[in-house]
Amino acid sequence: MAPWRSLPEELSPPARRLVTALRELKDRTGMSLAALERRTRYSRSSWERYLNGKKLPPREAVAELAALAGEDGERMCALHGLAAGDWLRAPPPSASLPTAPGRDEADGAVPADGPAPADGPAPADGAVRQTGRSGRAGRSGRAGRSGRAGEGLGRGPGAGRPT
Repeated sequence: MAPWRSLPEELSPPARRLVTALRELKDRTGMSLAALERRTRYSRSSWERYLNGKKLPPREAVAELAALAGEDGERMCALHGLAAGDWLRAPPPSASLPTAPGRDEADGAVPADGPAPADGPAPADGAVRQTGRSGRAGRSGRAGRSGRAGEGLGRGPGAGRPT
């Protein structure tokens, strides 16, 4: 078998222990990633991500691999629980974000009334501006699937038909 790739530096110690244990189980089975795909509910590409520390595996994937290797699933699921609570390391304190506009550069304080909203001042009456999934207020006025602006916006029978 080919040697394993080094794990990402940002993995926490519990995550490293889990991935290392999963790699040992996979090696013990002697199975390829394609064979794991056939014997479990997870794809080859998913196993590649889990075994290279790119993504936290689901608890069920850990249990399935443990069963294939004849390992105690409880121990592996306990490792998974520790890793799930702390998958990535916290960034070092020196990696702070740059000061945002509107802050006092000397002490990083935010003005007493809070930072200014990105899209302008709040309504004077205190009303909350409603936005859609795009984060924009109101409709864009663009045509939908029908090709005509304003059509295709409703749901149910007759929705999107000209009136």
